[in-house]
Amino acid sequence: MEGKMTRILAAILLALVFVFVVVHHNQTISAHDKEVASYADATADADRELTTMNKKATQYHAVDQLEALQALGYERVLDYANNEVTMARIEAAKNRTYAVTLKPSHYDGLSRAIMTVYDGQSNTLNLTKLTEKTKIETVISWKNGY
Repeated sequence: MEGKMTRILAAILLALVFVFVVVHHNQTISAHDKEVASYADATADADRELTTMNKKATQYHAVDQLEALQALGYERVLDYANNEVTMARIEAAKNRTYAVTLKPSHYDGLSRAIMTVYDGQSNTLNLTKLTEKTKIETVISWKNGY
Protein backbone atom coordinates (compact mmCIF):
# COMPACT_ATOMS: atom_id res chain seq x y z
CA MET A 1 0.00 0.00 0.00
CA GLU A 2 2.84 2.35 0.86
CA GLY A 3 4.52 1.87 -2.55
CA LYS A 4 1.24 2.54 -4.32
CA MET A 5 0.76 5.77 -2.35
CA THR A 6 4.30 6.89 -3.24
CA ARG A 7 3.62 6.28 -6.93
CA ILE A 8 0.36 8.23 -6.76
CA LEU A 9 2.09 11.18 -5.02
CA ALA A 10 4.94 11.05 -7.56
CA ALA A 11 2.43 11.05 -10.44
CA ILE A 12 0.58 14.01 -8.90
CA LEU A 13 3.85 15.89 -8.36
CA LEU A 14 4.97 15.15 -11.93
CA ALA A 15 1.61 16.37 -13.26
CA LEU A 16 1.91 19.61 -11.25
CA VAL A 17 5.43 20.22 -12.56
CA PHE A 18 4.23 19.56 -16.11
CA VAL A 19 1.32 22.02 -15.69
CA PHE A 20 3.68 24.65 -14.23
CA VAL A 21 6.11 24.27 -17.14
CA VAL A 22 3.32 24.52 -19.74
CA VAL A 23 1.75 27.58 -18.08
CA HIS A 24 5.13 29.32 -17.75
CA HIS A 25 5.96 28.56 -21.39
CA ASN A 26 2.61 29.94 -22.57
CA GLN A 27 3.09 33.12 -20.51
CA THR A 28 6.55 33.61 -22.02
CA ILE A 29 5.18 33.17 -25.54
CA SER A 30 2.31 35.57 -24.79
CA ALA A 31 4.71 38.24 -23.46
CA HIS A 32 6.91 37.83 -26.53
CA ASP A 33 3.90 38.12 -28.85
CA LYS A 34 2.81 41.33 -27.11
CA GLU A 35 6.31 42.82 -27.47
CA VAL A 36 6.44 41.93 -31.17
CA ALA A 37 2.98 43.45 -31.72
CA SER A 38 4.03 46.61 -29.87
CA TYR A 39 7.18 46.93 -32.01
CA ALA A 40 5.18 46.38 -35.22
CA ASP A 41 2.63 49.00 -34.14
CA ALA A 42 5.38 51.51 -33.30
CA THR A 43 7.10 50.91 -36.64
CA ALA A 44 3.81 51.39 -38.50
CA ASP A 45 3.22 54.63 -36.55
CA ALA A 46 6.72 55.88 -37.43
CA ASP A 47 6.13 55.09 -41.09
CA ARG A 48 2.78 56.93 -41.04
CA GLU A 49 4.39 59.95 -39.38
CA LEU A 50 7.17 60.08 -41.98
CA THR A 51 4.68 59.70 -44.84
CA THR A 52 2.59 62.56 -43.42
CA MET A 53 5.71 64.70 -43.00
CA ASN A 54 6.80 64.05 -46.56
CA LYS A 55 3.35 65.03 -47.90
CA LYS A 56 3.34 68.18 -45.77
CA ALA A 57 6.94 69.01 -46.66
CA THR A 58 6.20 69.42 -50.35
CA GLN A 59 3.74 72.20 -49.44
CA TYR A 60 6.59 74.18 -47.86
CA HIS A 61 9.91 75.46 -49.12
CA ALA A 62 13.21 74.25 -47.68
CA VAL A 63 13.47 77.34 -45.45
CA ASP A 64 10.13 76.54 -43.79
CA GLN A 65 10.94 73.05 -42.49
CA LEU A 66 10.24 73.91 -38.87
CA GLU A 67 6.96 75.58 -39.77
CA ALA A 68 5.91 72.46 -41.68
CA LEU A 69 6.57 70.25 -38.66
CA GLN A 70 4.90 72.71 -36.29
CA ALA A 71 1.80 72.50 -38.49
CA LEU A 72 1.83 68.76 -37.74
CA GLY A 73 1.99 69.40 -33.98
CA TYR A 74 5.74 69.07 -33.41
CA GLU A 75 7.61 71.34 -31.00
CA ARG A 76 11.29 72.20 -31.11
CA VAL A 77 13.25 70.36 -28.44
CA LEU A 78 16.95 70.53 -29.34
CA ASP A 79 19.13 72.60 -31.68
CA TYR A 80 22.58 71.49 -32.72
CA ALA A 81 25.54 73.54 -33.96
CA ASN A 82 25.53 71.89 -37.40
CA ASN A 83 21.98 73.03 -38.31
CA GLU A 84 20.35 69.85 -36.99
CA VAL A 85 17.12 70.20 -35.06
CA THR A 86 15.06 67.72 -33.07
CA MET A 87 11.33 68.17 -32.68
CA ALA A 88 8.85 66.08 -30.69
CA ARG A 89 5.13 65.40 -30.60
CA ILE A 90 3.15 63.52 -27.94
CA GLU A 91 0.23 61.25 -28.81
CA ALA A 92 -1.53 60.83 -25.47
CA ALA A 93 -4.05 58.28 -26.75
CA LYS A 94 -1.26 55.78 -27.43
CA ASN A 95 1.05 56.99 -24.64
CA ARG A 96 3.73 57.63 -27.27
CA THR A 97 6.24 60.35 -28.06
CA TYR A 98 7.44 60.87 -31.62
CA ALA A 99 10.77 62.62 -32.12
CA VAL A 100 12.24 63.60 -35.47
CA THR A 101 15.78 64.88 -35.99
CA LEU A 102 16.32 66.77 -39.23
CA LYS A 103 19.85 66.91 -40.59
CA PRO A 104 20.83 69.03 -43.57
CA SER A 105 21.54 67.20 -46.80
CA HIS A 106 24.19 67.95 -49.39
CA TYR A 107 21.36 68.49 -51.89
CA ASP A 108 19.08 71.52 -51.87
CA GLY A 109 15.51 70.64 -50.90
CA LEU A 110 16.31 67.41 -49.06
CA SER A 111 16.84 66.59 -45.37
CA ARG A 112 17.85 63.44 -43.57
CA ALA A 113 15.18 62.61 -41.04
CA ILE A 114 15.53 60.21 -38.13
CA MET A 115 12.16 59.30 -36.62
CA THR A 116 12.24 57.72 -33.16
CA VAL A 117 9.12 56.37 -31.46
CA TYR A 118 9.10 56.13 -27.67
CA ASP A 119 6.63 54.58 -25.26
CA GLY A 120 5.81 57.21 -22.65
CA GLN A 121 5.20 60.94 -22.77
CA SER A 122 7.83 63.67 -22.59
CA ASN A 123 7.92 66.78 -24.77
CA THR A 124 11.47 67.43 -23.54
CA LEU A 125 12.61 63.91 -24.50
CA ASN A 126 13.49 63.05 -20.91
CA LEU A 127 14.82 59.54 -21.50
CA THR A 128 14.12 58.45 -17.91
CA LYS A 129 10.41 58.70 -18.78
CA LEU A 130 10.67 57.10 -22.23
CA THR A 131 11.40 53.68 -23.70
CA GLU A 132 12.63 53.63 -27.29
CA LYS A 133 10.47 51.35 -29.44
CA THR A 134 11.81 51.90 -32.95
CA LYS A 135 13.91 54.21 -35.10
CA ILE A 136 13.64 54.84 -38.86
CA GLU A 137 15.97 56.96 -40.97
CA THR A 138 14.89 58.39 -44.32
CA VAL A 139 15.12 61.43 -46.59
CA ILE A 140 12.41 64.08 -46.73
CA SER A 141 11.93 66.19 -49.84
CA TRP A 142 11.01 69.82 -49.24
CA LYS A 143 10.42 70.62 -52.92
CA ASN A 144 8.26 69.10 -55.62
CA GLY A 145 10.10 66.99 -58.14
CA TYR A 146 12.59 65.39 -55.72
